[in-house]
Amino acid sequence: MIYSLNQAQIIENTDPIFKSPHRGDLGGLHNLMKKLFILTVLLSTISLCKAEDINKFNYIIGTQTIGPKYQFTNESMLIETARQIRAMGSNILKITLDSKQQNLSGELKTLKDVVQKDTSMQKVLSMDFSYYFFWAYELSSKTGKPVNSFIDGLTDAEADDAYKQMYDLSCYLLTKFSGTGKAFYLGNWEGDWHLFRNYNIKQEPDPAAITGMTRWLQVRQKAVDDAKRDTNHKNVQLYFYVELNQSAIAMEGKTCVANSILPTVNPDFVSFSSYDATNPPKSYEEMQSTLTKALNHIESKLQKKAGLPDGKRVFIGEFGWPEIKTTQTLQVTKTKWVARTAMVYGCPFVLWWEMYNNEIDAKTNQQIGYWLITDKNEKTQLYFVLQAFYKESREYLKQFKNKNKKLPSQQQYHKDALEFESLKL
Repeated sequence: MIYSLNQAQIIENTDPIFKSPHRGDLGGLHNLMKKLFILTVLLSTISLCKAEDINKFNYIIGTQTIGPKYQFTNESMLIETARQIRAMGSNILKITLDSKQQNLSGELKTLKDVVQKDTSMQKVLSMDFSYYFFWAYELSSKTGKPVNSFIDGLTDAEADDAYKQMYDLSCYLLTKFSGTGKAFYLGNWEGDWHLFRNYNIKQEPDPAAITGMTRWLQVRQKAVDDAKRDTNHKNVQLYFYVELNQSAIAMEGKTCVANSILPTVNPDFVSFSSYDATNPPKSYEEMQSTLTKALNHIESKLQKKAGLPDGKRVFIGEFGWPEIKTTQTLQVTKTKWVARTAMVYGCPFVLWWEMYNNEIDAKTNQQIGYWLITDKNEKTQLYFVLQAFYKESREYLKQFKNKNKKLPSQQQYHKDALEFESLKL
């Protein structure tokens, strides 16, 4: 809270002690108190500004909450898990705008409805996260469920609906959060699975799906661009991303999102759901080689584009290993391999899957363990590593700003964060 610097004068005019003709040295004491009050307010204001700058800095490493299978409070699942992510220290939040999957309330028939009308979503958007990632699929006006209308090609009517829903959502975010410093990234879930039927990468995708998905993504990118052009806004960022998940076949030159769609669409950013590049490596050196090759191939499919932040445009939208197939210790070790490789490469974000586990083993009915907090409400080893990382990041930023009178560039932070104790191997 910033107080008026005239408050000391108000005290002087209303307090009978200071009105007394016999106050003697109290006048000098009053002047001293007034100066101390003003100094305290100024220092508090400067401190708040510094804290705000540090909170809005991109720490790169984050997580997400989509479809969790348990909870521990009476709040909505979305609010509870968002609070957990923020309490850990992260200012990054990735969620889905699928109203059914997030258990949102009310008649929500468009993307704008989801962010504007649902109370849980409004609460989360008002929290002090700085970076929001959305899976944003158009909703059916009849059912309120997401639709993948492009799979068999995209009709003009479907294209119009995709444009309108994305445009209206974008205009709302730009207007509602103008001046907040927040950044929004609108995109999709693992795009290659939209092309390959039954998750069979050995089967050539239907040309109609390639054509339909390409047009769908072009329409959505245009909607975001047009919204930014048409809407008065300041100090709020909005970007469109395409997520893909097959890098190995991409590097073999086969038909997939990276090779067949990205060059034509040229989105603002690309999210790489990176399991096929991050799960096989058995050492840090192998991770560096395999993941870097994948990132290079994906980035090579993008063309230069104005109006974007400096640096690489491919980020890691998902990575992780379920505890049922590994150990918490290995989750920590491999996460450090991924994070360090991504930072050296220059990825703008690296997002662990996820805060609460979202998958149940069909045979054993067990939680498979993609988590930072278990179904027993126990924090994992990786949770504490990430918590320590955020603490180190804040302290580093404070010291850097005190010394240099400004915050570091993202590139400098990428480099210096490699020396944090929490990321050492």
